[in-house]
Amino acid sequence: MTFCPNCGNDLGDTQGSFCSACGKPIEELKTQDNVEHQPEPETRQDDELLKPQVQYVEKKTNGLAIAGFVVSFFAALVGLILSWIALSQIKDNPNQEGKGLAIAGVIISAATIVITILIVVLLIVFAENIADSPYFYYSYGEFFS
Repeated sequence: MTFCPNCGNDLGDTQGSFCSACGKPIEELKTQDNVEHQPEPETRQDDELLKPQVQYVEKKTNGLAIAGFVVSFFAALVGLILSWIALSQIKDNPNQEGKGLAIAGVIISAATIVITILIVVLLIVFAENIADSPYFYYSYGEFFS
C-alpha cells in the first residue's frame, strides 16, 4: 500500500505525480506493507487567531427590578416608579437581568392602582346612594340633624 507522506491518503495504484487529496508531489513516496499510516495534522499558529474569542460576562439582576416587584404589593405607586426605572436601566445595559421582574412590578402596580381607584369610586357611589335612601334618613336622620 502506498500513502501520501503529507496527508496520509491511500494512493493505491496512482500513476500521476501529485496526491489527489492534498495536491503535493508524490516523488518521495514510501511504501508500507500492512502498516496503518496516521499522519499528524499540521498545526498552524494562524488557526489560534481564527478561533472566536469568547468572553463570559456574569449577568446580575437589577436591584430596582427586585425592589419594584416587592414594593408593588404594598405601595403601588412607588413600585410602579421603581419598576419603570428598572426597565429603562435594563434596556440600556444588556449585562443586567430582571426584565421579567420589572414587567411584573409594573403590571402588579398598575393593576393595584386601577383596583384601588375602582374601589374608591364604588364606595363614593355606594355612600351617596345610602345617604339618599329614605331608609337611611328615617333610621339615622336623628344622628345627623
